[in-house]
Amino acid sequence: MMKFNTFIENHSQLNKIKKTSIREVILEHKSLSRYGKNGTKLLISLAEESLSSKISPLLQWDILSTENSFQKSINVINQLPLKIFHAVRVQDIGAAQWIKKEHPKIPIQLILETGNHNLTGMHRLSEYFGKQLKRIILSAELPKSKIIEYSRSLSIDCELLCVGRILLFYSPRKLLS
Repeated sequence: MMKFNTFIENHSQLNKIKKTSIREVILEHKSLSRYGKNGTKLLISLAEESLSSKISPLLQWDILSTENSFQKSINVINQLPLKIFHAVRVQDIGAAQWIKKEHPKIPIQLILETGNHNLTGMHRLSEYFGKQLKRIILSAELPKSKIIEYSRSLSIDCELLCVGRILLFYSPRKLLS
């Protein structure tokens, strides 16, 4: 069965989603996500309204961190009521490890769109994170045959970003400005 989710930035977009079959929304904080624009107050408000509308809010933490930005991210995460999010979508393996250690009951969705494209590595990550890992987000760069192979081989849900933002390149370093 195919499920759909989408990114939302404001209450107007959430109101439009309520009229669709989409039951998951991805919320981004400006300090945790590449494209995030929302502060803590609006992020929490969107998550709470999503929940009251029977839509699962997912927190996106997709920045690749340096030591300084990682500490800033942890400060933001510690200010959020993580229990209202159905999962944290995380790209940085160190950040995923931190969630595993500090918040072992929070489900993790691991974003592997830029780094890990091999099945052996995905199996190892799945074993390491165990039942806390609920989903792997695969790279759109993978050919159809690999996506089918990976989704059949892995024992957890797989996701493929198909509509909306497509990542062409990402680095935490300011290479282009």
